[in-house]
Amino acid sequence: MGAHVPPWNVVPIPMFEDLLRETGLAEIWRAKMDGLRGIDWRSPVGLHQVQEVAQCLGQRLRAQEMPAKVRVALGRTLPRLGPGSYAVRSSLFGEDSPHQSLAGHFESFLMLSNEMEVADALMRCWASAFHVAVLLQQLREGCIELPRMGVIIQHMVLGDVSGVVFTAHPVTRRLDQVVVTANWGLCEGVVSGRCNTDEFVLSDGQEVSTRIADKDRMVIASDGGVRTVEVLSSKRGQPCLHRDEVANIAREALRIANAHGLPQDIEWTMTGKQLHILQARPITSLGVNPEPKNIATRAIY
Repeated sequence: MGAHVPPWNVVPIPMFEDLLRETGLAEIWRAKMDGLRGIDWRSPVGLHQVQEVAQCLGQRLRAQEMPAKVRVALGRTLPRLGPGSYAVRSSLFGEDSPHQSLAGHFESFLMLSNEMEVADALMRCWASAFHVAVLLQQLREGCIELPRMGVIIQHMVLGDVSGVVFTAHPVTRRLDQVVVTANWGLCEGVVSGRCNTDEFVLSDGQEVSTRIADKDRMVIASDGGVRTVEVLSSKRGQPCLHRDEVANIAREALRIANAHGLPQDIEWTMTGKQLHILQARPITSLGVNPEPKNIATRAIY
């Protein structure tokens, strides 16, 4: 596709499925979910039952030893991604649909420095496949299926400014507008909602509205993770993107959306003038079925 993406690799869904089968967790999951059939999950008592099952399944998975074949694969993969820190991001098959988006319920970890930390993050990502929101969605839809979790391991980019770009307006649903949001520092500050963001709205390549926020906080790298710090007073009211940078982000986002055949919600960061694409997903609130075409994957077999 030609997008500038930090080096990455995928721990594929079959590795997760093998772990569940080989440890007996698949059968435990089926028994637990059978026990929830027919309950009133909307009631406080029913919701508590679902929460207990989710907690039990997550704890059981976290207690497992990482399969030897996965550990060997990690040992081969990290050197190929290059020195530095890593991000580990979970992706549940079917987490985005026109009816509901489960994005944000699953674990992601930043600034991991070695194989041991990446391995622990991988197990915690897998455990998040049993999040209560996943179980509730299955009970709501009457479709009880074993969750299918893939995990992305990506070289960490320490961006100067980061944000999210939507290739259709996520609030008004206008398909002819692109919305770019941005703040200083790492993208975590934007996607977590803990930091204020500038917002640029474009149509046909031209800015139609701009809102510069009081960006009082930003997220930066810290030993073993990230932390929130105060922004210098001189930068709080200063736009964190120039017009040409906004236009470039919008153009690249539209190119990616056109390649996928669907409007996209894209996380990005910039180091100097270099734009890095971190993650893209369909904007499901528009009611468009997320069936992207020809998306290549790379797995750590």
